[in-house]
Amino acid sequence: MKQFLRITILFILPFIVSISISAQEENLYEMDLESLMEIEIVSASKKAEDIFEAPLGASVLSSEQIKESGATSIMEALRLIPGLIVRETTPGNYDIHLRGYDGVDPKGLITLTANTMTLIMVNNRTVYSEFQGQTYWELLQINIDDVDRIEVVRGPVSAMYGPNAVAGVINILTKSPTKKKGASFSTYSMAGAPNSVITSTSAAYSFDNGLGIRLSGNADFRDRHKVDYFIFNENNFVDELNETEVTNILGLPVLDADQPYDGVYLAGPQAGQPIPNYNIHERYPDKKLATERYGGNLHMRYNKNDLDLNLMGGYSYARVQRVYANNNIAALSTDSLNTYFAHFWGSYKGLTITTDYSKGFNALVGSGELLKVNSDVLTATAEYDLKISENFSLKPGVSYKTSSYNSMGLGSTEQEIDPATFLSEGYEIVTPEDGGDVTNTLLSGHLQADYKWDRLRIIGAARVDKFQHPNKAAFSPLISATYKAAEDFLIRGSYGRSSRTPFIFDLFFDINLRYPTGTQYQGFALYNNLVYRGTERSDEIPGVNEKYNYKLLTVDDAEIGFRHRISETFTLDIELFWSQLNNLIALSKVRNDTIAGVNPLTGNETREAIEYYSFINLDMKPQQTGATMSLTSVPFKKMSFQIFVTVQQTKINDYADAIDVNGNPIDADGDGKKRSDFYHKATPAFTGGVNMNYRPTKKINLNLNSYFYSHQTLVINNEMNQGVVDANIILNGTINYKITDGIKIFATGRNLIGGYKRQYAFTDKIGPSVLGGVNINF
Repeated sequence: MKQFLRITILFILPFIVSISISAQEENLYEMDLESLMEIEIVSASKKAEDIFEAPLGASVLSSEQIKESGATSIMEALRLIPGLIVRETTPGNYDIHLRGYDGVDPKGLITLTANTMTLIMVNNRTVYSEFQGQTYWELLQINIDDVDRIEVVRGPVSAMYGPNAVAGVINILTKSPTKKKGASFSTYSMAGAPNSVITSTSAAYSFDNGLGIRLSGNADFRDRHKVDYFIFNENNFVDELNETEVTNILGLPVLDADQPYDGVYLAGPQAGQPIPNYNIHERYPDKKLATERYGGNLHMRYNKNDLDLNLMGGYSYARVQRVYANNNIAALSTDSLNTYFAHFWGSYKGLTITTDYSKGFNALVGSGELLKVNSDVLTATAEYDLKISENFSLKPGVSYKTSSYNSMGLGSTEQEIDPATFLSEGYEIVTPEDGGDVTNTLLSGHLQADYKWDRLRIIGAARVDKFQHPNKAAFSPLISATYKAAEDFLIRGSYGRSSRTPFIFDLFFDINLRYPTGTQYQGFALYNNLVYRGTERSDEIPGVNEKYNYKLLTVDDAEIGFRHRISETFTLDIELFWSQLNNLIALSKVRNDTIAGVNPLTGNETREAIEYYSFINLDMKPQQTGATMSLTSVPFKKMSFQIFVTVQQTKINDYADAIDVNGNPIDADGDGKKRSDFYHKATPAFTGGVNMNYRPTKKINLNLNSYFYSHQTLVINNEMNQGVVDANIILNGTINYKITDGIKIFATGRNLIGGYKRQYAFTDKIGPSVLGGVNINF
């Protein structure tokens, strides 16, 4: 029945609306090279300009280019943009980084491998989560048919866009409701094997008075290509995830698959101990599921004379298997998420204002209350474009943001592990003193200057971000210059420092955890005690007289580059970059102690171990050096191609072997050294792609694109787990056939030669897929 509904959504919905007037989108593949270099970008300097003139490393990807490539999602489409590392973890779910810095701490948890340093925006609205820092791509309310273009700016631009634009910005700009007069309808929908159904559909109407309304909806269903799971404690993959195949955090294996899970072991080393129930069916209710998501949006726009007003709202729901947090069993967890938002933005002459509100929920299915999070975020920004002269302009601005989160892990919660019920019911909550509501606010002021003299252009920007927690201000500067040596040759250079938002989890985590050691004395289980405190609560740790000094993560970046129209058919873009990451933060043990206990059988006093943990800054200095090259060509009107590659090397300097409870480095391996330098291997040394498009006739379009990356190794969990990913070439091919104006059908093959390979450590093998679909624009 579910499959029938999916097919119905795909093939019936596009024909519900019948409209007589048709119009085609602008076809970029029929432009000459000069026209391609004149494609407009806004995100590089916050003003519309030709991509060739952009003062920073930047790229633009249009809706037409995405659809002609056969991309199945916005995330996959990012593989068509230079400088981005895009690896599919499970079908439809991706790990996305800009240039790198993923998982630089080999002692960190798998949670810390997520991209926390790239700012993702939709119509300049931030969709970045500040709980642990990352973007929930599966919760984007939009899909491919909503996209007008995607603009990417490489390099630290916090001075222009605020915290988290450490590595750069990905700004997804949606279609305007007033783009076409009268009624319009569009869909980009497909289905195929392995079991996949994807649809993105919209209807709009633009009135003569400048008002337009657009309603859109999307859905995405995908199954995993091969079902297996990486078990951390086993340090290996298993094909069958069930009670007999896993080992829990306490190391109590199920010895006999025929034994009931309610009771105790009857023999062996675990005799008399409770048999753990891993509750696999609740944690993984559908092991074949990769992606199930729905989204919808309503966008209203009024645009007349100098006044431009927009109001947009939407909702999305997703249930996915992905890498997010360690659920004590496997690398993958089943996540259930939802969010809705309201976004107003507008401009009048030089004034621009934007405000948005979002509310969301995220939970690891079957993993107890600790990993459930509710969020409420409100932001407001105002900027004014002040034109001083023909060649000089200023743009001052202010912004305000308040972020509220609710989670048991933030609420002075005491929890206890019961070996018999831990994995079926999670941690037993002993004393939740409060609901775990915490709020952080951000007040910012920024100024941008743009000066042009003859062939020289200089852009300077500075921003101050004042956080409530910690009570600190971050200063982010940016200076960029371009020099047009000739009409077809532009040189540019830039320096910037960007900061990252302090995470709610790092600041306010508040848990007391008690668990049995597995050792018994006179029939009484001995316990250990773990106390976790975020930096804003670290003064609750005995012996700590004041809160730990939380230093904001920053990145310093310097770049030089040039763009050159080599001929009427070739353009070359090269950028060289160097960056250093400062103030990486990690969860570390800060104190060992013992506390008094009482043996309930004898009444005698016992001593129980207690360990205190908090987040401290590491003084390691990761440095990255690299280059990105892109060659674009239109050899003749019906054909175009782009080849791009990024090479990089990341070195970790001054990495501590281990640290003591005072945060000082110690010699852990006995080699006489407390610190070491080594090359980081989790970020691929090179990535790149090729995108070729050929239109042999007016009705047929052929596209061949590939994405490739080199060998990589991700080390996590105190170097206990190591995931190796082999070099890979992902080849995609798509053929489009135009039935009539506004109606195309297409067939696409994805990952045609890559085989069943894992693209990211500890995750799924991704195989080939074949899909067919429709692309309608009326």
